[in-house]
Amino acid sequence: MIDIAWSYHAHQAVDRVAVDGHECFVQCRRTRLVSLDVSTGEERWSASVQHPWGRLAVGEEAVVYLDQHSLLVAHDRSTGDVVWSRDLGGLNGWLSVSGQLVVVGGWRGYTPIRALSLVDGSEQWCLPAAVPEFVRTQIHGESRSLIAMAPRAGQELWFFDLDSGEERHRVAAPGGMTFEPGAGEPEPAPPAASGPVVLRADPEAFLVVDGSPLSVERVDAPDGVRSTNPAVCVGPVAYITREGELRAWWVESTRLRHLGKIDHNHSGRLPIAHLGHDRFVVGTSFGLVKVVADQEGTIAQRKIGKRVSTSMTLTSGVVVAGTASGEVIGLRIAPAAGTMA
Repeated sequence: MIDIAWSYHAHQAVDRVAVDGHECFVQCRRTRLVSLDVSTGEERWSASVQHPWGRLAVGEEAVVYLDQHSLLVAHDRSTGDVVWSRDLGGLNGWLSVSGQLVVVGGWRGYTPIRALSLVDGSEQWCLPAAVPEFVRTQIHGESRSLIAMAPRAGQELWFFDLDSGEERHRVAAPGGMTFEPGAGEPEPAPPAASGPVVLRADPEAFLVVDGSPLSVERVDAPDGVRSTNPAVCVGPVAYITREGELRAWWVESTRLRHLGKIDHNHSGRLPIAHLGHDRFVVGTSFGLVKVVADQEGTIAQRKIGKRVSTSMTLTSGVVVAGTASGEVIGLRIAPAAGTMA
């Protein structure tokens, strides 16, 4: 039921992959950035970068790589050629792409949050560092807003116009919110064209950001939140409860699905992809990939490495994930009985 369609050796623990359409981008040992064909795993191109660890974001015509220091480079998606590069200085943290904008920086208040042109790297606007200390950013695509979370400065969410950088308004998080350094410094979720953004507020609840003007609603999570993704922009919100049960919550209908127990101990990244209906594929910190379903729990599983170490993305009928064993893997999941492939 879970078949390995292809495997690509990155020769280092894979910390993140960026998948968009038929393409997958990954950093590899010996300072390479590689583009893979999602259907076959074949290498499309390989480009030299300064460091093999960094952050990735994908735009329509370019993939942007922020290395572990401060160099931001845009590579042509078709060829891997360098389109532009810019040394930002300092520890920049997050990286997102929305339309023709690259949003980068602001890590724990040490560096400014900048918006750059995806076309040529020119600066469009800049929010100074320091006060308040933003610990996370996320783009709300429908309103063209940048959400900046400041849990240590008034427990607030700040909203900035994505095109101008001007502050729109700020909202106190209902019930407050916490920042957990142990969860690591997560990647912002790729922004969606419409719909809400769901953020983890604390171990008991989520924050749903939606509407026009933007509003913030606190939604309590039954049995608490032990592990989840830091932000969800598309599809159901998956999380693991304090007791280790995997749940999936559909925001608009408020329906909740119980998907069984799962062993996974990373609080800030839950590798999971929605297969349709009430079926999901989930990766664990023990290297197992499981297909789970509402009320049935685990219906298939397979070991693929030491640890599933990245997000999981379903595209073109293939589930893509990286492992701590140093591989990027494409999986094909057999459809459930009685459904069309």
